[in-house]
Amino acid sequence: MKTISIFKKNNQVSFFAFFCLVFLSCFNLNSENKDKVSTVSDDEIFNDVNAIYVSGNDVYAVGSMCSGTSETDVPTLWKNGVAQKIGSMGNFNKATSIFVSEKDIYVTITEQDSSKVYLWKDGEKQILPIKEANRIVATDENAYISTFAKKTVLWKNGERQHLGDFSANYVFVDGNDVYLAGSKNDSVAIWKNGKVESLGKRGFANSIIVRDGDVYVLGNEKQKTQVKINESLRYVDMTYPCLWKNGELTRLSYRGGEAKALFVSPKGDILAVGALEGKAFLWKNGELLNLEKAESMSSAYSVTQTSDGRVFVGGHAHDEQSTKCSGSAVAWVDGKYVFLNDMFQDAAVFSNDNTVYIGGSSCRGSLWAVWKYDGKTEFSPTNLIRLNNNAGK
Repeated sequence: MKTISIFKKNNQVSFFAFFCLVFLSCFNLNSENKDKVSTVSDDEIFNDVNAIYVSGNDVYAVGSMCSGTSETDVPTLWKNGVAQKIGSMGNFNKATSIFVSEKDIYVTITEQDSSKVYLWKDGEKQILPIKEANRIVATDENAYISTFAKKTVLWKNGERQHLGDFSANYVFVDGNDVYLAGSKNDSVAIWKNGKVESLGKRGFANSIIVRDGDVYVLGNEKQKTQVKINESLRYVDMTYPCLWKNGELTRLSYRGGEAKALFVSPKGDILAVGALEGKAFLWKNGELLNLEKAESMSSAYSVTQTSDGRVFVGGHAHDEQSTKCSGSAVAWVDGKYVFLNDMFQDAAVFSNDNTVYIGGSSCRGSLWAVWKYDGKTEFSPTNLIRLNNNAGK
């Protein structure tokens, strides 16, 4: 059984998500079945997908649905387009990540109204002693959760394991080994099976992948840089994207910016994306590649590669075709720019063989911000298969 997942990155520390994905969708609760979401008109819909997981033929998405007014966000799980309410309605309440094992579904939920974070497993909720959860991975009965707060917690057979002041942005499991990428004492660091290793630079790591025994870490180094502010020179912290392979540092660029997502293909291609000086970038195997129309105020949040070598980048840009939002979700396919729709923030992409899943946020008047592209036709939004938010569609 093939499984894939994508997560949307936090704008401050990027994760990604992978694919690491956002989904707001206005709705009315069905009084006959409170776990289902009733059909609403296109003009009332907001969608926010934070994560997608694909297991076999089933496509799962988590995020929130709202009616467009304050305090109406409801954490939601979609399976093959059918919505299920899994949390309480409130202001900015949302499901943030998902993992599907052979027999169980794990979802993390943040409810800002009550300042509580939950682990939802097959319909049961458990309060977590953390402020925010950004990614979950499960193996057998163990659930591993990373959080931006300086209190990362691992669950093993229901037992909590506290990691002190290590702040984790990403969790990766390779066999019996558990890896976390993040920071400790303002330095880039990784955690493996209880041991913290500093990578020697001020900053933070936001992704880690293990492939064929090699450990790849994507992060951002902080450096004091002199800049001119209001006619005077000042030293401020600037971030510079970096990649570590088995502890060896490679700087992706000497321009200021932030690396947001990492992908390492089975063939060994290393891909990283983010923003440099306010413009989206793609780095592949040591080279910065051109992204069409990667203008000011654009950013790349996720990246993947299909088995036939095509590179998909998901991100955000200002586009003249956008009519409802201040910005739009866009994709780059082998560097070529594709406008998706009036999504509010960004797009995230992931592939399973040659099938690509795309998710993000949408504005009022846009339906589900998740598509499936099967690789059989030329890529364009009109050829994507839209997943619906109501049963029977």
